[in-house]
Amino acid sequence: MTSPIHRLLKKQYTRLFREGRGSPFHMVRRLLRAISDTYRQEDEQRRVLERSLDIGSQEIAQRSAQIRSVFQMYPDAFLVVDASGVIVEATGAIGNPGAPTSWLDRPLAEFPNTDIGRRFSQAFLRVRENRTPATFEYSLAKGAEIAFHEARLRPLEEGHVLVVVRDVSEHRLALEALRTAEERFALAARAANDGLWDWDLPVNRIIYSPRWKTILGHTDEDIANTSNSWMDRVHPEDVEPLRRGLASLSEPGRDTLEMEYRIRHRDNSYRWVATRAIAVRNASGQTHRLVGSMTDITPHKAVEEQLRHEAFHDKVTGLANRALFLDRLTNILDRVKRQPGYLFSVLYVDLDRFSTINERVGHEAADRLLQTVAARLRSYARVGDTVARLGDDEFAVLLDGIANERAAVIFAERMRELIAAPVDLSPDEISVTASLGIAINSPETNDAETLLNEAESAMQRAKQTGKNRQELFNRETHAHLVSKLRIETELRHAAERGELEIFYQPIYRLSDQKIIRAESLLRWRHPQRGMISPADFIPVAEETGLILALGDWILREVSEQAKRWRQSGVAPLTIAVNFSPRQFQQQNLLTTVGATLARFKDSGFPLELEITESAAMHDVDLSVKIMKNLRDMDVRISIDDFGVGYSSLSCLRLFPLNTLKIDRGFVEGIPEVKDNSSITNAIIGIGHSLGLSVVAEGVETNEQLTYLKQQGCDEVQGFLLSRPLSAKDVTPRLPKASANGSDGTA
Repeated sequence: MTSPIHRLLKKQYTRLFREGRGSPFHMVRRLLRAISDTYRQEDEQRRVLERSLDIGSQEIAQRSAQIRSVFQMYPDAFLVVDASGVIVEATGAIGNPGAPTSWLDRPLAEFPNTDIGRRFSQAFLRVRENRTPATFEYSLAKGAEIAFHEARLRPLEEGHVLVVVRDVSEHRLALEALRTAEERFALAARAANDGLWDWDLPVNRIIYSPRWKTILGHTDEDIANTSNSWMDRVHPEDVEPLRRGLASLSEPGRDTLEMEYRIRHRDNSYRWVATRAIAVRNASGQTHRLVGSMTDITPHKAVEEQLRHEAFHDKVTGLANRALFLDRLTNILDRVKRQPGYLFSVLYVDLDRFSTINERVGHEAADRLLQTVAARLRSYARVGDTVARLGDDEFAVLLDGIANERAAVIFAERMRELIAAPVDLSPDEISVTASLGIAINSPETNDAETLLNEAESAMQRAKQTGKNRQELFNRETHAHLVSKLRIETELRHAAERGELEIFYQPIYRLSDQKIIRAESLLRWRHPQRGMISPADFIPVAEETGLILALGDWILREVSEQAKRWRQSGVAPLTIAVNFSPRQFQQQNLLTTVGATLARFKDSGFPLELEITESAAMHDVDLSVKIMKNLRDMDVRISIDDFGVGYSSLSCLRLFPLNTLKIDRGFVEGIPEVKDNSSITNAIIGIGHSLGLSVVAEGVETNEQLTYLKQQGCDEVQGFLLSRPLSAKDVTPRLPKASANGSDGTA
């Protein structure tokens, strides 16, 4: 091929000799110059081309290096195989058996060894002939482990084939672990008692485990993987709460849910189940899946219901118990708040003499009696009323809605008649009566316990006034009972709190108006209510038995005071202590008094016990025995409030007494009131005839004092001469012992 320079020389030669201008020398010189210029121009073009080729080569090398770097970032090996099956390019990494570049110009049929290379060769032929990709896996020993690889072959131009080899060991292990986990999960799901579910929210598709379906009596084919398969079976009353609960899992911070509800079984019965759900959130924090379980808790609910029934019902009668009664009573009180003027009533029923009947017929028959009474109360109660057993023989009836108080009273009367009807307990026939208390709600009624207590208080009054009757609650009477209860509660701790104190009222000898004795009187100085009258708390103490503890305390305090007086120089004088009927009748009286007497003997002060006439006459023989023992212990005996009891002179003669005390009720009004004067005169005469000293209580006027002195009364006490005083205040009035040890009163 003619080069551009040859073409240029030929052109210049033809032109020179055709023109024929100038000498041959000049012609040659011009020719040479033209040739030189041509070569110079050609050299310049060549240099430009070489520079361009050099830049292109550098860019190609740089790009190739970048491509190799990119390929080296992948954990794959890239091989290019020519049409003859020889590896012409290799890059990347494949680990064993060496770097891919070591396989350049080597046949693919030997990669990575002849056994596996055979599979490469077969795949290579399929790809080249069919022009379609091919993939296969193979494994290689890698030390003590096995490495798994995946080979992918893709056709290229001119019969070449691209081979990509990837180490898939980790992926293979992960798949194996996932398969194992799935198998383990499937086994756990089949073995578990819970039914499992998985709800894909975006597509609204739920996968239910076989156990979930069998809980409802279905098989896999019976229930479709939709939310309706679940919600359509939920009890109508529970479906909305369940929907709201599941929907709440889309809220931030709500990731779990536990609910109990009813769901329909295949047999159309409803089963109680417990569902637990967990929210699965995506990267943006939105809930896209819910997964959870469902447990059949029907047996548990049945036991729970049985326990709830037992917790709120009486085992013997099947009636509501106290807790359920108060709960329903509270509900009605709430209704009254919405309906002012609504009236209802509570009846408190207590069987009379039930303990006696129980002892007579035995517990089993007594239970049958209670069951009969319960059935009668229930039969007469109206729809909406509540009948309850509160205790052993105590019942309550809640009359829900009455016209007036009279309606409740009539209802109570009818109930008493029903209860009183004979009961066949084979072989015995028993009749039992009942005392009923009736309480009607009022604007002041604000809680169930209060109303029930009011009915009970009325029942107690019915018992106290004769039994087998009913009483309507009276708030004034109840206030008095509450006051007594408060006194009892506070009185129990009054002594240890230092609220009790002994006052002493001097007793004067009428002949010379000298103090010869002092009567000890208990006083209660309350920290809030001040001085409480003995008339308010002594009867309560007597009724509750607190008088026994108070009596012991009084004896100890008086003996200690006597010792202090002796030490301060007070002449020994008799100290009188009041003994209540309950104290006088206690079995350990002599032991109690004996311990106190030991203290009194140390002080040298005589002790006198004042006993009421009624207490002495309760059991004359026992009283005589006790009094004689007391006299043997050097204790003086005084009959207090004489004249208000029913003692006869013959009985009075039997008592080893020292003193008679005329009740203040007879002293009052003398000498103007003739009857009082006559009785007072008679008592003075009786006392003197029996050799006793006579003391008049409650002397408040000079006329009374003069009259008693004229009638020969021995001693007096009263406000005229001295009120009861504290030990500190009475001490200066007491006689002082003389230097020779006498009492100074003679």
